[in-house]
Amino acid sequence: MKDVKSYLNLVGTRLGKAFSLREFDTEDELEFWSLSAEHMSRSKPPSFQDIVQWIDILYRAPVHIVYKKEGDELFLFKRSINVENLIGKDKSESLTTNEKTLISDFEQQVQNLQQKRKWYPDSTEAGVSSTAVGNCEHIPLFDENREIWGLYMVGPNSKCPEVIVPRLSIVGRLLSIWLSKIDTEEKGQKNNYLNKMEHIVSDLGSGALNTDALSRFYLRFLLNGFNNKKGAVIEDIAASPSIICNEDLSQNEVIELIKNAPDFNKSLEPITLVIKGFGEVTWIPFSIANSVCSIVMVNEKVDHKYDMYGIQKVVSIQFSKLLLFRDDNSIFTESLVNSYYEMLRVIEKSRQKTQFHTPRLLAFVERFAMVFGLDEQESEILKKTAKLHDIGYVGGLSIESNISIGSELSHPLTGYKLIDQLPIHEDIKYGVLTHHEWVNGEGTPNGLGVQEISWTGKVISIFEYIVEFIENNISNETKTPEEWIESLSQSIIERADVQFDMVLVPTVIELVKMLGWEKCCTLGTNE
Repeated sequence: MKDVKSYLNLVGTRLGKAFSLREFDTEDELEFWSLSAEHMSRSKPPSFQDIVQWIDILYRAPVHIVYKKEGDELFLFKRSINVENLIGKDKSESLTTNEKTLISDFEQQVQNLQQKRKWYPDSTEAGVSSTAVGNCEHIPLFDENREIWGLYMVGPNSKCPEVIVPRLSIVGRLLSIWLSKIDTEEKGQKNNYLNKMEHIVSDLGSGALNTDALSRFYLRFLLNGFNNKKGAVIEDIAASPSIICNEDLSQNEVIELIKNAPDFNKSLEPITLVIKGFGEVTWIPFSIANSVCSIVMVNEKVDHKYDMYGIQKVVSIQFSKLLLFRDDNSIFTESLVNSYYEMLRVIEKSRQKTQFHTPRLLAFVERFAMVFGLDEQESEILKKTAKLHDIGYVGGLSIESNISIGSELSHPLTGYKLIDQLPIHEDIKYGVLTHHEWVNGEGTPNGLGVQEISWTGKVISIFEYIVEFIENNISNETKTPEEWIESLSQSIIERADVQFDMVLVPTVIELVKMLGWEKCCTLGTNE
């Protein structure tokens, strides 16, 4: 109990220092207006961090938030945390355990800021708005047509110096000019990152090639040439056959054809035979590495436009090259994805809080896959999504130098852009893109609804929340392990059908309770 009281006293003292009204003298005011004049004299608008430093001369606030108005709603546009203003000392100084906890709690609150808020007409005047971090003073922003552009929020519990209050309209006008210029230049945060990432990844040379689509293209060419509609391309037909593509045939029908496939032995000559239920069927074999593949066509007419042997020579050779390329490209893709992951781990390890972020998430989803009953392929898809979910920070770091895990809003878009052209499963790509979407439509980056969010995105979303909960509370001894598990479970339940898919919640809670708090905290730390 003594430790709890000491902690509360420390928090109170720190917050008192951070939010106490200080003397705002003439020198401060001169610095403020001088800096505004300097920004206005530039050909390009100041960066958001420049703007934050300018406004902070007035407020000395822990958080700066910008919402942009679209229709009757406000969308989160920018945010910035100033740790020094929160704890009352430079972040380079050594921090106590309690101070680290205070910072972690505050960062978590900033992470939970509403991505979308309802617009209220009374916000056209400077005033106070409620946020996840507390009450923040807001300054309305107007465009050149005197229409509301958005709100600049500063806080929590900070207040503008009285001498500046009569001039807040001027401050708001300057903010509006700079932020709208940033917005115009970027064409919105999403397009900004997409455009910048386009320049970065367009010349990466992933070697991506849609082998499935090309296989189907060749197959359709053959079918049309032989006046047929039904066919398939089958790989390694003798040992462990797999269907590369099929046209107008169900998977079960192709499997039945495989059961009746001829024994090609060393001969790679085309063979036509009659199969019950299909009629006349033509097999065009070709080799790749040490295996025999085959194009199979169900013949409907006997009149052929093309010479079978001539077309076999052209298409089967190309199929062989295509599949060899696919295999080489798969090896390259795995290497590229691993390099992205290693770069992400460098970023994660740069902070004590996030040093086990992705390995911990991987460990959780691996256990979830077993408990939820996912098959082997689904499990692999989910684990790869977990591995890649935050690689957008790798791309983001090539755009901005101060990126850290949890600090940047568009990393799902950036991550998706990095892997969009790679030959990996679509559920992995869309899991990376949607893992910060909420089932109620208030997530980021696209505000998707429950039906539009990938199943992989839904699973990663709930377990990333769990990982962040652990990161924020792992050193906090104010509760027993049992109480922490109960607190985590209750938090998940409260977010069901809001942030998380209700279908996942019972299994997730069962899993964390089965593991216990100590095991949850150690998962992924022995990579």
